[in-house]
Amino acid sequence: MAAEEDKKPEEARAFYTAAARQTDFGKTSQRTDVAHAVKMAGNTETARNN
Repeated sequence: MAAEEDKKPEEARAFYTAAARQTDFGKTSQRTDVAHAVKMAGNTETARNN
């Protein structure tokens, strides 16, 4: 989240995309931080394919 706060959107998106992938895009999680990661990763289909 430091990259997000430092206004580094590409770095933040890369972090959140990695976190989303590691949790299978939040399919089985109710955690708010995972939901935030999936949201910040952007389009999940694009993130899954990259």
